[in-house]
Amino acid sequence: MNRIFGQKKVQAPAPSLGDASGKIDGRLKGLDDKIKALDDELRKFQGLIKRSSGATQANHKRRAIDVLKRKKMYEQQRDQLAAQSFNVDQTNFALESVKDTITTVDAMKGAHKALKVEAKKVKIDDIEDLTDDLADMMEDMNEINDALGRNYGVSDEIDEADLDAELAGLEDELEGLGETEGKGRGRGEREGREGEGASLGRRGMVDGPGVWGTGNIAIRVADSAGGAPPAKAPVLSS
Repeated sequence: MNRIFGQKKVQAPAPSLGDASGKIDGRLKGLDDKIKALDDELRKFQGLIKRSSGATQANHKRRAIDVLKRKKMYEQQRDQLAAQSFNVDQTNFALESVKDTITTVDAMKGAHKALKVEAKKVKIDDIEDLTDDLADMMEDMNEINDALGRNYGVSDEIDEADLDAELAGLEDELEGLGETEGKGRGRGEREGREGEGASLGRRGMVDGPGVWGTGNIAIRVADSAGGAPPAKAPVLSS
């Protein structure tokens, strides 16, 4: 049957923008390589022209001009291909942007449908009732905490002004006690120092002759065997 009616030709897939951009980039690279080779050839002819003269120099100049013409032609072709590559890239970018937009819109449509289905499961009245119940429960808990924290042994008829006056009286009383204790400690210290001085005097009279005194006054103690009364001694420097 294929021999009679022939076989349907399989059409090749249409080239994509990526394929077109890849081919253009390959041609651009080839032109850049050719222009680079011509630059090297021009530099070689420049050296030959400087070292030659006469007919030889004219021949080198003519060949250098031919090389320069080819370079100009390749540069023009490269500029054209660069413009084409730019247009292809811009078109490819716009196409990819449209595809991304379509994908985003499809995703948003699916999310919208799912949101509508889930939103039907939630009732606003039930939420409001729930929040009201929670508020009532919290108020009840506050009342319970207030009741548990109430002071049973303190009368509500006590005036705060009376409490403040009593507190001020206690502060004055404590200050008075502090002053009395300070005076008692000062008097006890003075009596202790006087008693210590008297005991030192007695110990000096019993132990034997000598000189003892407090401050700038010194008393000479007579020998207990002679029985002479003590006499005032001259003032000795301490």
